[in-house]
Amino acid sequence: ITQPKPDTDKSKDDTKEPETPENKLPFTDIDNFEWAYTAIEHLYNNKILNGKSETLFAPNDNITREEFAKLVVSAFGLEGTSELKFKDVSEDAWYREYIEIAVANGVVNGVSEDEFGVGRNITREDMAVMILRAVNKTGTDTEIIIENPAELSDLETVSEYAKEAVEFMIKRGAINGINGEFKPKAAATRAQAAKILYQIIKIR
Repeated sequence: ITQPKPDTDKSKDDTKEPETPENKLPFTDIDNFEWAYTAIEHLYNNKILNGKSETLFAPNDNITREEFAKLVVSAFGLEGTSELKFKDVSEDAWYREYIEIAVANGVVNGVSEDEFGVGRNITREDMAVMILRAVNKTGTDTEIIIENPAELSDLETVSEYAKEAVEFMIKRGAINGINGEFKPKAAATRAQAAKILYQIIKIR
């Protein structure tokens, strides 16, 4: 039985594909990210995720709360509007519309009543929570459960509010961990965010 490989290693995708996919994307910095290539390609081609520039994807850069809100809203086709009370979300910010939609759909809350947390890196457990909320909101839950979900040694450190979401993601093979750990409080990278989101939306 092949053991699941970590998020940060060459990926176990259910689809058969070359060990090193031919890079058909414009990014010159993803050659060592075969494990996330299919996810990046899918999200980029479907206009869900952009690079940091025309030629750089910046896979190891952390992803912020507002950036991930945009990804989830775009990936699940969420719509709606809400009256924001967050002092750190300016009227003309590029992310305001996405946060409004995400809040309207119950996908994300602020870090406090009057602060969204703009610019803060999203944690791996919060990323899982946002995805599960979007799945529940859109009715796209799937019964697909993988045979050999990852066994991670630090799940007791997952915040209580995130336990259901993390378990959901593990059972569906979207989370495999890093060296046997989930690292719930660690900041998520752009490559990790792409891979985990793709693993869920590809089976919708």
